[in-house]
Amino acid sequence: MVNSMEKRLSYYNPLELLLLAVLYVDNASPVKGKLWLQKIIFVLDRNIEEIKARFDGYYIGPYSESLEVALEQFLGSGDVEIDNKNRILLTRKGLDLAKIVVDHLSKERLSIILDIKKFFNDLTEPELISVIYSTFPDYAEKSDIKDRFEKYRVTAAASLYKKGKISLSKAAEISGMKIDDFIVFIKNKL
Repeated sequence: MVNSMEKRLSYYNPLELLLLAVLYVDNASPVKGKLWLQKIIFVLDRNIEEIKARFDGYYIGPYSESLEVALEQFLGSGDVEIDNKNRILLTRKGLDLAKIVVDHLSKERLSIILDIKKFFNDLTEPELISVIYSTFPDYAEKSDIKDRFEKYRVTAAASLYKKGKISLSKAAEISGMKIDDFIVFIKNKL
């Protein structure tokens, strides 16, 4: 069975293999949804040279059609499923396939994938969008929710800082405020 699985993996491109690895790390915990998956893979693409996925600015920020197609293929093959909470997870069959992928990855690569999945998968939608839009503003230009982002970026930044997810300076950057003004905002919120 392993030989047929390994042979099957030889047909996948680096983006598809990364998708399997993301779903496998952190004890195969589900990814919160398609929005989170797109942003996790986007950030990983920026950190893993050989992936080279194409991401375009879209109505919800960075989006890869290739990633969407890969997800649909894995859903169709029964390796991945979407549960009733719209979370994306590996099936039993997919777990076996993904294990072979992660067994071939370096500890450093696995650590990067795990850290980014854990960081983003724990965020609310406003927090997720705030981090992505403030860090990669070019991808927010075509966004249909940019106005909404502007409304909640300060509270999202405060929440991220309070959770210990980001530094004070990054929180101020996300909020769009000067650091001194953000400190005053935080003090008044607590």
